[in-house]
Amino acid sequence: MSQFKRYDAFAIEPVGDMDQGQGRRDIRERAAAQKGSVAAAGRDDSVYLEAIMKQIRFLPDDPTYCAAGARLHCRASVDGACASYAITAEALEDHFGARSCRSDDLLTAFQVHRGDIEEVARLLFEQTGSKEITLHSGHFRFAG
Repeated sequence: MSQFKRYDAFAIEPVGDMDQGQGRRDIRERAAAQKGSVAAAGRDDSVYLEAIMKQIRFLPDDPTYCAAGARLHCRASVDGACASYAITAEALEDHFGARSCRSDDLLTAFQVHRGDIEEVARLLFEQTGSKEITLHSGHFRFAG
């Protein structure tokens, strides 16, 4: 059975017969180097995971409507690189009170609940390491 070594908060890569203790030390060392803090190399796992979390920014502009996929697309940045996320009409209707899949209804629901939507988008960006994600109804069902 191969062991796994974490290279960032959620991506894993097999590294052969490395022992688990060595993997944890490598994570702490990497976190300390990235954060530039001796405290990040301590015993508390939350400290070193926090140090290697992604920097995610959501741009304040209005989302664009995609009629073909019935969704809204929004811009973001992850660790300074361009990123984007979309939210389906179904998610906006099921969880945020959009009256229909018309662009005006979706945009109104998005604007009212933007903070909640961006919170789930942030979690998905962090968990997947992707620069392009789509939020579906199920993401909100399990998020809260």
